Amino acid sequence: GAAGAAGAAPVRVLAIAKLKCLRYLVRTFGVRNLLSVLLEHGPSAYLARAAKFCANWGVPEAHRPATLSALSSWAREVGMLSALERAELTGRGGSYLRFLEPCLEGRGRQHAASSPADAGRSEKLRGYAMLLVNLTGAPLPPEDLAAYGRGLLPLARRGGGGGGGKLQPGTVATTDFPPGGRLLNTGVPTLVLVLPPRDGADSRWRKMYERCAGLESVGAGLKGRVFRGLSPAQWDEAVKGLPPSPLAAAAAAAAAESDGVGAAVAGAVGGGPAGARRLENERTVVAVAALPPGGGKSTLFRRLQEAGWQVASSDEERARGGSFDETLSRVLRSAPAVCYDKNLPDANGLSKLCRVLRAAETRHGVRVRVLLVAPRSLRHDVMWARVGARAATDHALTQHIEGGAAKAYEIFNAVFFEPSRKALSSVHRLPGVLVSDAFWAEGAEGPKELAEELVRRATAGDAPTLAEFA
Repeated sequence: GAAGAAGAAPVRVLAIAKLKCLRYLVRTFGVRNLLSVLLEHGPSAYLARAAKFCANWGVPEAHRPATLSALSSWAREVGMLSALERAELTGRGGSYLRFLEPCLEGRGRQHAASSPADAGRSEKLRGYAMLLVNLTGAPLPPEDLAAYGRGLLPLARRGGGGGGGKLQPGTVATTDFPPGGRLLNTGVPTLVLVLPPRDGADSRWRKMYERCAGLESVGAGLKGRVFRGLSPAQWDEAVKGLPPSPLAAAAAAAAAESDGVGAAVAGAVGGGPAGARRLENERTVVAVAALPPGGGKSTLFRRLQEAGWQVASSDEERARGGSFDETLSRVLRSAPAVCYDKNLPDANGLSKLCRVLRAAETRHGVRVRVLLVAPRSLRHDVMWARVGARAATDHALTQHIEGGAAKAYEIFNAVFFEPSRKALSSVHRLPGVLVSDAFWAEGAEGPKELAEELVRRATAGDAPTLAEFA
């Protein structure tokens, strides 16, 4: 009924919000943050962690198989890299993107090594999980596994009973035991190929092969997807006759839904000038309060900018003679996630923040959420040393201004540090504020982890609206 629809709408809103951030989530949490798992523990461990990533971040159910298929393709791509290239993956500056982007666009090593016919065959297979049941009575030669699972990521062999993690799209797993319902009923479209006993094999292999005659009834959706006794050439012909994986249709339908949010969803995210607000009209703005120059605010915003956020910078606007307020308003017209790169040392700065955001809401018909960040404490000497290390060409406060270091310190201390010190405890009590020591962490890990937490909160809608914040 109506109550049920109203209860379901927030769930759909959150799912669609996560879908719109899916590209960033996959690259950051599914690829970059799991590189060490892939390189040190192999593809099976990597895909198990990737499945947990999908669950932990609430990737919409309709998109999980396609997401895992893409990550399977990435794991296979990494397996084709040289030792030097694998070492480069963990280098500075996002070196992994040099290999990831071509892979996701169908231009990777695995694609270049394929003929057009093989590429089409592999593309179709990657929409399925494949289980190769080896009942020959002998180890499966690597060349046979490569022939049957061409274009798929081979996973570690499963032991008796088919133990191991869940089957994933884009992979081929092997087992030497008839699979049961626990392995086959996963919701992932699965192809099962059973290889028969060789001449002279022990009778137990023949008995297990006979048990596989009824596999279509063991797993839901397996009708027409269980094959027995095919040679690699016969398997190629069988693949040609396969229908496209249901994953492609499901992902397309979910994507279409995300672009056409209905009235129930619009109503769930709050009223607006027209009485309904679409999800795409919601904006999240991150600002940092009570943090003087040298605190690392711009470093944090560069991290978010790498993740696809837009940055409006008062220093940059002042350097080019532009208007910060106008630039911020222009960015908020279309960008869903924005960094407010301007010092907010005290209540006056926060009041100005609210006025500018409220004007943008009215001007563009958007609804703004505010993610405010504040340092847990201030470190005067650390910040002043960072200001001193800035080059004369830096657009922020430097010691190279007219009047030199003495004038720069006067501005640093009187305009920013002292007001921030006095306001800090009050800022900590503001709605939804994220208090962090990341600004004082050595190296890049502190800002990186803080940026990831901000993305998580923005994705989940875990930030007060401007009305609640103000």
